[in-house]
Amino acid sequence: MHTLGLILLNFASVPDWLLIFLAIVLLFGGKKIPELMRGIGQGVSEFNRAKNNLNTEIQEGARNQNTVPQQPVQSQFNQPVAPSNTIPSAPVAPAPDQLQKQIEQLQQQLNQLKQQQP
Repeated sequence: MHTLGLILLNFASVPDWLLIFLAIVLLFGGKKIPELMRGIGQGVSEFNRAKNNLNTEIQEGARNQNTVPQQPVQSQFNQPVAPSNTIPSAPVAPAPDQLQKQIEQLQQQLNQLKQQQP
């Protein structure tokens, strides 16, 4: 049993609990107590429903994350990129001829831009 429960049980004996119950009846009235208990019950059931929904969503998310196959993404150099859940390796440099082609293309673009300027 929880320590709070032990403290409460040691705190009040049967006559004390009867006195507490009588005070509640006098404060709320006999007709209000069932409404009060109904409201407390609805609150507890709503809390449990929300807790169960949250647990279900977490479990479904974990299941979906484990079952969705991850396809490699192609980079601009037509080399597959590692999926996001793995540790990436060192980047692979493109071949020298690809680099030379890219440099030539960039040079051409730069020359065209320079010619367009007044």
